[in-house]
Amino acid sequence: MIYIIGFIVLLGLLVLAHELGHFLMGKLCKVKIEAFAMGFGKPLLKKKYGETEYRLCMIPLGGYVKFVGDDPEKDAPVPAEIKPFTFAEQKLWKRTLIVFAGPAFNFILAVALFAVVYFVGEPNIAPNIGYVEKGSIAYDSGIKEGDQIVTINGKNINIWGDIDEVLGKSTAMEASVVVKRGSEEKTLSVKLKSLLSRNRYGEPVYKNSIQGIAPYKTSSMIGVNDTTSIAYKAGFKTGDLIVSADSTEIRSWEELNKYLAQHRGEIKFKVKRFVDRKDKKAKDKELEIVLNNNGSGKLGFYPSELFVMGFTKDKSPAKDAGIVENDRIVAVNRKEIGSFFTLQQTVDEAGRESKNIELTVERNGKLLKYNISPGLQKVETLGAKEKRFLLGIETDFAAGPVVEKKVIVRNPFKLIVVAIEKTLMWMWITLVGLFKLCTGAVSLKAVGGPIMIGKIAGDSLLLGIAYFFRIAAVISINLGIINLVPIPVLDGGHLMFFGIEAIIRKPVKEKYQIVAQQVGFYILIGLVALSFFNDFMNFGSGILRFFK
Repeated sequence: MIYIIGFIVLLGLLVLAHELGHFLMGKLCKVKIEAFAMGFGKPLLKKKYGETEYRLCMIPLGGYVKFVGDDPEKDAPVPAEIKPFTFAEQKLWKRTLIVFAGPAFNFILAVALFAVVYFVGEPNIAPNIGYVEKGSIAYDSGIKEGDQIVTINGKNINIWGDIDEVLGKSTAMEASVVVKRGSEEKTLSVKLKSLLSRNRYGEPVYKNSIQGIAPYKTSSMIGVNDTTSIAYKAGFKTGDLIVSADSTEIRSWEELNKYLAQHRGEIKFKVKRFVDRKDKKAKDKELEIVLNNNGSGKLGFYPSELFVMGFTKDKSPAKDAGIVENDRIVAVNRKEIGSFFTLQQTVDEAGRESKNIELTVERNGKLLKYNISPGLQKVETLGAKEKRFLLGIETDFAAGPVVEKKVIVRNPFKLIVVAIEKTLMWMWITLVGLFKLCTGAVSLKAVGGPIMIGKIAGDSLLLGIAYFFRIAAVISINLGIINLVPIPVLDGGHLMFFGIEAIIRKPVKEKYQIVAQQVGFYILIGLVALSFFNDFMNFGSGILRFFK
């Protein structure tokens, strides 16, 4: 239900803003408006005020503003005294403003939503260290879990994203990092390493980073592969997420270990077991498992992110070398690995240097070593295509809790400035993403439809109003940009014709407009079909279960 509510509220807000732009600019230009509609199809509610009929229609997937005389084939002839107030009779600059006002109001809505978000507090990840990998550069530099990064090279760090921003611009291979530990501040000299990362457009880039830190703690998702272990015999499986122990909430590996250290004997765990990736009809399960903690510390489960859960469809170097599902990755080149992220970085680095790696895995309590040559493979992440050196394995990963920090702006002038800056940033990101979609750099699989929008809206609404408004602002910007694409039937198509009219000093012939609009209509139908197809491929099993 929350997803349906989220979808209706989100889409209603965006459509209302867009159509209100056309409507208000039309009124300002003294154009007579026959109807203002939310939705398409048969009106469920309608009421006439003045010259305009306001409609709430059956299909909540858009809206429209109908100017008097818009459809000369269906509409009654326009009286001579009213004709000067029709859209078609307006000067070019007025028609341009009326059409452009729709997308413009989507951008204005985004500014307003971002302003609200910053006023109540924009949710961000705080610059607190949730995890430090043993043996990493960060660990050797003295960074500890729980530290709060205050400055890097003298520049203030307010949120986790600032770390990446500051280090990404640094050319030096060492940084002065001030951390707050308890009530004290310590200055640490930290070596940097060029690691595979992403820029704000989702593109893979290499930039200076602090190796071995993360804002989140290791989650309580476990892996089990020793059939003789206590955990396996109790019924645990790889990929199980431990939610609680004897009614005590467990959110991280640290909390799990702490509880096990303090409690002996039988412990009743609540576990979430996710859908089997090989069985599309399977459902997530919640179950209870009783485990006898004998105090030996060797229960047989480990963090899940280093357990091999499957192999990529392309050639898998790991599978070819003899790695099998449910192997636990222990070390690379005889150096212990603590996270899948470090494994990825190590493998990619070895591949770029044309080196093999020695991978140590644990299988049924025995350590095995394999010599593997990483393979260059095409991958898609968030729709972005890239090539990366991989082992060709899949793992289960769930991020643990993070410390949240809210960025609050109460100064009204600064509030508007930061909201405009945020809107401009997302406009540029959307334009770059759209360009990459057209050039093939971003996969068409990234195109989402109403189901994806509904899921995003519902998920953000569950997290809180600030999250919902933030995602609404981003989608409003997307809607505004897409509507400006020069495809006939979209606002951008009309603006394109107006641009040609301005050059040739007369309107484009109607027969050419009709042909272009037909082509545009088919392009739009194709995009809609693609979005529905992607939605079904991503959420099809859930849709089928809903109708059972």
